[in-house]
Amino acid sequence: MDVVRTEAQSSTVFPAIVTESDGLVGLGSDGWPLVRLASSGGCGLEAMRLVRWQELRAFLGKRWPTMGMDIATTLRSEIETRLAEASSCVRYDDFSFLVICQDPSDPFLDSLENEFIEAVGAKLVGVLGNADLIELWKPVAIEDKGFAFDRVNVETGRKPKAEIVEESTEEPIPASDTAPAQTMILGDVEFHHFPLWDVRASEVFCYLFEAFWDLGSGEALSEEALKEQFRDPKRTLSLDLETLAKATDELETGLDQYQLMRYLIPVHYSTLSDASTLDTYIRFCNRKIWSVREFAYFEIIKPPTAVAGDELGQAARQIKPFGTGVMLRVDTGFDAFDNVPVDDVLSVGIDLRLDTRPENEIIAELETLASRAGVRGLHSHVHGLTEMNLSVAAACAGIDFIGSDAIAEGFNEWEPEESMPKPIDMFKLLIAAAKSGKGGR
Repeated sequence: MDVVRTEAQSSTVFPAIVTESDGLVGLGSDGWPLVRLASSGGCGLEAMRLVRWQELRAFLGKRWPTMGMDIATTLRSEIETRLAEASSCVRYDDFSFLVICQDPSDPFLDSLENEFIEAVGAKLVGVLGNADLIELWKPVAIEDKGFAFDRVNVETGRKPKAEIVEESTEEPIPASDTAPAQTMILGDVEFHHFPLWDVRASEVFCYLFEAFWDLGSGEALSEEALKEQFRDPKRTLSLDLETLAKATDELETGLDQYQLMRYLIPVHYSTLSDASTLDTYIRFCNRKIWSVREFAYFEIIKPPTAVAGDELGQAARQIKPFGTGVMLRVDTGFDAFDNVPVDDVLSVGIDLRLDTRPENEIIAELETLASRAGVRGLHSHVHGLTEMNLSVAAACAGIDFIGSDAIAEGFNEWEPEESMPKPIDMFKLLIAAAKSGKGGR
């Protein structure tokens, strides 16, 4: 292929070289030969865009080594969830992904400048309010070692540099002293595994796969503790996509190692009830989950208090084909059991992690949950128990699936290493009572 030289003085050439100098080993090194092949195979330059994050890396400075992989993975995930089947996203250099669409009229190319930046900003909370941290470029010519690009989303007063940019070997620029110390909700997220114990089978039913954040205090905070950060539906969708991506990746890794654990993957009701967010989530399910479908359960979380049964059923049916079953997490005091569709929902549960009520009130809540769910023909489950006595009370009340730190042997970060961990001996005594009906349903 003849080399094309651009005469545009404002164009910038980025060499298509991946050195992994920024620590993103394993993110992918797709290479210039692959990119050139794509550009010469009928996919013109007008159908490509470069998403570049070098300025974001510089902004984060010393925090980049711990956050870089998550940030780059998020960018690729946000791109791939929006791509048409025949389009692709490839690693271009140490700081960029190249989006290659099948059709130059693909609306995603236009959405990259605005909607995409907003979506990524919903994950990288507090960072993308700074101008130019994520750059969008359009290739205009092919050089020997890479494309020549024109900047697309140029802020007022800023002009692209008219030069060939070589990959920097200098140390990252330290983050500003005035930059927020802990604003990267995605960068700080960690996913914990909580075993959900099946009382009657005396085994771990599945592992709740849930996001937590350490914002510098050393304390792991749940989404509920940070709920002000998730009032924007775009942030909620971003969290759901990240949870699904990480869960399916771990399930695939476990499957390769013959660890056949099952994960319970939370997804917000708001994501499933809005057409635009539902479409994105379902497209991501289609891309990610089929190879591990039989090991995935979904848990719909945060449904409105007055949600109608047909609306709950519709939400559950949207994700039911992608897993083995659907569970529902409701607020404490939930009283609309008749609205829960028994054909679509396996179990109704609550989260007591932040519940500060007296023990007798919590036990009464557990008894009501088990009884009302049982009458309806549903199972019941509880998350977030911390004490042994409440865990025993939950089993005696007739709760079917129990999530408890006591069952997890006191570990806050419990990593599943076996497909079927041994049951906790103390709880074996409760099984006979549960089967005989003395402990409720």
